[in-house]
Amino acid sequence: MASSILSDRTSKTIIGCIIAELLAFTPESATELVKDICETLILSFAPQLRNLGLNVINDLLAHPILEIQELAARILLNHETRVENLPPEIIESLLASPYESLRAIGIRLFGQLPDEKLIGEERTLIVAMAVNANAEIRNAIQPIIRRLGTAYPAFAMQIASDFIEILLIPEQYEGVHSYLVRLLREDLQGWMSNTSKDIALKLLQTQSSAAQELGGFVLGANYQNCLAEFYTSEIVKLANHEILSVRQAAQQMFLQILDTLRADSQEMLAAVRVLEAKWQDSREFALKIFTTEFSSNEFTPEVLVSICDSVREEARRLGRDLLTRNFHTENGEEYLWKFSEHPSADMQLFATNYLEKYAVNNPERLQELMPFFISVLCRVNRGSVAKKLIFTFLEAKAQKSEAAAKIVAEIMTRQSATMAIGDKAAAMQIMLKIHKIYPEISLPVQVKAVSEVRK
Repeated sequence: MASSILSDRTSKTIIGCIIAELLAFTPESATELVKDICETLILSFAPQLRNLGLNVINDLLAHPILEIQELAARILLNHETRVENLPPEIIESLLASPYESLRAIGIRLFGQLPDEKLIGEERTLIVAMAVNANAEIRNAIQPIIRRLGTAYPAFAMQIASDFIEILLIPEQYEGVHSYLVRLLREDLQGWMSNTSKDIALKLLQTQSSAAQELGGFVLGANYQNCLAEFYTSEIVKLANHEILSVRQAAQQMFLQILDTLRADSQEMLAAVRVLEAKWQDSREFALKIFTTEFSSNEFTPEVLVSICDSVREEARRLGRDLLTRNFHTENGEEYLWKFSEHPSADMQLFATNYLEKYAVNNPERLQELMPFFISVLCRVNRGSVAKKLIFTFLEAKAQKSEAAAKIVAEIMTRQSATMAIGDKAAAMQIMLKIHKIYPEISLPVQVKAVSEVRK
């Protein structure tokens, strides 16, 4: 037949006979012959099939054998009747077919409808295909969505809004949310920069990790437009989010509020909480920011104490470094009080090390610190590092001058009656040394001569 030249009339007669034979096949009698016949028709009579009657095509579509249904669908793809003039039930039947090959052809036919129809009355059907339980249908409609979204920005905005509404509710079919997020990011452009903060936050509040991820991307694309709507504490919370895109958006937002932090110590106080984030990337970001972006004027005692009070060792290390570089004597006592109460031994050690800076060779300052010394030494079963260092410090100062020794003697006298046995021994040792150097200072100790030891 490929080498024969047949008249149009003869061709149509042959087509009619062949189709009549095809329709007579039953699923039980179907063989490879059916597939071969369908291929022969498509290859040998393509021009004549373009105007095949729609009633005949419907008969082929209604046949129980898949290959015969596929023949009808392939004829429709090249038919002279414009898709918009086809009976709607034809495309609907293809889209609803249980066979993937027929659904794919149905979506190709659907995509040939006029753009005005697709972006208008058919938008709802496009959305339905995009959230279909069958991944093949979702993948088949994706090129059509991409084409329409590129050509019609308003359509991109509308269908993006439709998809976001679906992302805000629990996922009906597995994989749909991830598919929609990928489609929104890769195939629809321009909608993110026009999306509000409220929508982004609603996405973050869903149980869907895919929806939350999209919320992070929306914030990242739109943060400059809505930055004024966020408190510093909210940005810090976002920087601690489990979704990477959310944390990355928060970091970009953080960089935009540095001037606000420099001007407002309370905002700075809220910002340093990012140093305690659960995620390493956020902590590394914060460590870099607070190391390089601020001067000593921005690190008030309250801010430094807050950093040093962190539960994370790397944040405390940063706090100690900042405090060393920005120490002001007038704030020394505040630092001592705060850090000596910290449960971590590294901060207790750091606090007592400040005694040398704050009270070196200064009996008046030593007198001012009496409440601090008494408070630390009174603690039961805690602050052992601080206690040990304070005992060492007071013992050394008591030997410097009589004025200092009197102050230390008063502290030891007040505490010796209430101390635990281990601490009391240290207090007694200090008092004995004071008595030896300054016997005129009154102490609650009585030194007795050692009696002769008899052998």
